[in-house]
Amino acid sequence: MKPYKFVKAAVSTVAFVVIGALVLSACSSSASNPSSTVAAGSSSGLSTQSYTLGVKNTSYGKIIVDHNSMTLYMLTADTPAGSACTGACLNIWPPVLYTSTLNLQAPLKKSLVTTITLASGAKQIVYNGHPLYRYSGDTKIGQFNGEDLPFPIGVTHPTGHWYVMGESGSPVTSSVSTSSKGSSGYNY
Repeated sequence: MKPYKFVKAAVSTVAFVVIGALVLSACSSSASNPSSTVAAGSSSGLSTQSYTLGVKNTSYGKIIVDHNSMTLYMLTADTPAGSACTGACLNIWPPVLYTSTLNLQAPLKKSLVTTITLASGAKQIVYNGHPLYRYSGDTKIGQFNGEDLPFPIGVTHPTGHWYVMGESGSPVTSSVSTSSKGSSGYNY
């Protein structure tokens, strides 16, 4: 074999190994980064850089909302360490996923924020011991269509209920005014 062919083959092999290592490195870092993972069927529109939880004054009192001012919910069947909503349930109730930067508007407290790891490997935000969700049936800001729905849906004796999440991190089980369910109920 002529020396230049050997050098050319060696350079090609080294280049192939380096490029392969870079591709594998990029794939493994994005797969292990929970902020870049969105649950199947979720249209949460999460930014991989920052996520903000806020508070809005509504007919249910002051409630926690997501970065798009959409109502957030909790499930009474959940525990601080795990979610009862799995599989197809997550398509109806997309979890609020942790990103690399979580911003909380006053009066929310970072000391009340933890996460749980979903089967997908994504991290779901937990506030005051309650995993947070959006409801796919809320299509406009100010809707509360998921309030007091049974879990699971369609059973005679549900194991839990979905409730709007109050600013204190507790479920809100009744509204001050029931006339705004399904309408724009935010009081700005």
